[in-house]
Amino acid sequence: MDNILLLILVFIGAVLANPLPIACADCEADLKRMSENLNLNNATWNEGIIYVKKVCDEHRLCTLDCDEAKKKFKPIFEEIKKANKEGNNEAQICRKTLNCIE
Repeated sequence: MDNILLLILVFIGAVLANPLPIACADCEADLKRMSENLNLNNATWNEGIIYVKKVCDEHRLCTLDCDEAKKKFKPIFEEIKKANKEGNNEAQICRKTLNCIE
């Protein structure tokens, strides 16, 4: 579960650097709701936020606007949900997704 949250937070990281703070907050809230639909817990969510900020700082990933971020990352949410239903390894999905984004 921790890995899934980290993945989700990569989405949020792209949104957090949005130059429009209000739009960014709205987008972060949207992404958090999406993660809650995956039954992700708050502890993992918070760890993910820290991770996403780090990744964004290191890789300059936070240049997408909110709509683009949601479009880009929605398929990742779908992949996580599908993998969870199929019992696939969450860590593999996270690595695969992060490699793609980075």
